[in-house]
Amino acid sequence: MRATVISVFRSKSYSIDYWYHNTKKFNDDVEAIEKRNTYIPMMEIKVWKERLNSINDNRIEPGGIITFATPEIIKKYTSFDLFEAQCFYKFEGRAFEIEFEWEETEYPHLSKYHSRDYITTNKIKLPKIHNIEDVKFDW
Repeated sequence: MRATVISVFRSKSYSIDYWYHNTKKFNDDVEAIEKRNTYIPMMEIKVWKERLNSINDNRIEPGGIITFATPEIIKKYTSFDLFEAQCFYKFEGRAFEIEFEWEETEYPHLSKYHSRDYITTNKIKLPKIHNIEDVKFDW
């Protein structure tokens, strides 16, 4: 699939639940697992329609889709790693075209942990990005 990313943001409206597993405690101990919640970056995309075999093949669907922003989009769109930012933000005015497919997985940033402790989340629908490029037209 193809889409155009038109904004990246983090707000109080979007959060994800996860479970923190403390390996220093007994693995079978209920206290070894804490349920937590965090606000995460999101993005708004406009998904390209499938080819229609007409003059206007490449029209964009009118409605945007809000979905989880993956680390490579955050880095490309903002030039920063904003996953650790404590503030809420919204970036607009740039656009990138992406080629992607939907996959069901855990949120990628949360699953990376730098110790023996680890975290888990429910499976979510996430865009697995194959290619990112600048838009070919001016918004």
